[in-house]
This record gives sequence, structure tokens and C-alpha cells, in this order.
Amino acid sequence: MTRPAGDVVGYIERFSESRGIRYRAKRLIVRQQRFVPVGEFWSMHDALQCFRMN
Repeated sequence: MTRPAGDVVGYIERFSESRGIRYRAKRLIVRQQRFVPVGEFWSMHDALQCFRMN
């Protein structure tokens, strides 16, 4: 995920678990130079929403 200016905000990774495909959203904490989990979701749409809300 990037801002219009090109700054990285975070990313979404797709992974499998026993119940199906999940999506994990991670946000970049610039000052700490690391990504932190925001949440795990059943749909890509829901994972994207957590970036639009902040």
C-alpha cells in the first residue's frame, strides 16, 4: 500500500490456513523501521479497508 506521493504505508500478505485463505494487513511504523500487524481478514476487501480508515 502506498500514498499518492509514493510513501509506503504497509502491505497485505495472503496465506492459507486450515479453514481457507486469509489476508494479513501490516502497517509501516516509519520511526521504528518495522511493520506491525493490523489484523487478519477473510477477504482482501476487508484487509484494504483498515488502510483506508487510518
